[in-house]
Amino acid sequence: KEIMYLKNKYNAKKLCAMDNIIDHRYLKTVLPKVRDLNLDIEFSYEVKSNLTPADIRVLAASGIRELEAGIESLSTPSLKRMKKGVTALQNIQTLRLARQHGLSVTWRQLSGFPGEQWVDYSHLPKLIPNLFHLQAPCRDTAIEIETHRYSPLYLAAMDQTPRSIQPNPVYGQLYDLNDDALNNLAYKFYSTPSTGQITVSQNLNEFVNPLLKFWQKRDDEGADLAIFYSNSGALVIDTRTALTKIYQLATEHATLMLYCDSIRGLSSIEPYSTTRESNVRHRSIEKNLWDRALKQLSKSSFPITLIADSKDKQCNSHRLEKLIGFGLIAREGQRVLSLAIEREDGILKSCLANLGQSH
Repeated sequence: KEIMYLKNKYNAKKLCAMDNIIDHRYLKTVLPKVRDLNLDIEFSYEVKSNLTPADIRVLAASGIRELEAGIESLSTPSLKRMKKGVTALQNIQTLRLARQHGLSVTWRQLSGFPGEQWVDYSHLPKLIPNLFHLQAPCRDTAIEIETHRYSPLYLAAMDQTPRSIQPNPVYGQLYDLNDDALNNLAYKFYSTPSTGQITVSQNLNEFVNPLLKFWQKRDDEGADLAIFYSNSGALVIDTRTALTKIYQLATEHATLMLYCDSIRGLSSIEPYSTTRESNVRHRSIEKNLWDRALKQLSKSSFPITLIADSKDKQCNSHRLEKLIGFGLIAREGQRVLSLAIEREDGILKSCLANLGQSH
């Protein structure tokens, strides 16, 4: 009723729900009804980042186009400190699913947590270039957190003796008050950074922030990691960097990519049968388009990297390591996830046209 009221009174084309995480039950109750109304309204909503592929499809079908997904780090140790209840790999999956279904995601990379060490972030320089086809963070630098009154960090610090935080220095410049009065007045606090935090800040500035800036650039330029499945395997067109790369995957590697379309445990990889042709058959592009794509690419100046079994390495663990090595699958601990975005036939035709114009 509220949505219809706003649409009818203001001819609303976009509605934003601020500071209001969507009730997960709405995915089965409210959003299907909104979808059926065909309101021609774009919605922006806050969600938790532990979304499933089915959740993302429901959100997209209902008209939601922008998500504040609560993604605040690609570092699982940092996420644990924030008590987010998700891992970095889950956040990456949400970003990939959102991009696949045309949803924009507002997110950020936070730092500055008590007790953090560079080892918490040292994987980022290698990881980030593999994510240039996903939504970039809203800031081109890692954002150091602030300690606000009544926040968990504030409450924890107030229990320490001596206290590890002080009012932001600006309060002392504005008000001629003693320390106790400033403590009672202040809303923002700071703490003297530890040696570990100083190292983190320096290394983030040197090794991570330039990548975040370039990520925003590649995002604006439409970087992609598109995968097209066929009965003969899969074709991957990788434009994450300025240098376009083409991969042709044998059937076993294509089937493994499809299996890893959702987060999988390493223990499930080896037993999985990559000879199940039915896994990719129902998602295959037209044979004529597949043949034309390979023919056109073979005549172009773009080299095609064939990813297939070697004679002495014909098991899933070797296939997985090869796909990880090419940056097509991400691994975190004992879990893995495909980074490629499955695209429709029309996107392949567009890619071929663009590649033809480039050369």
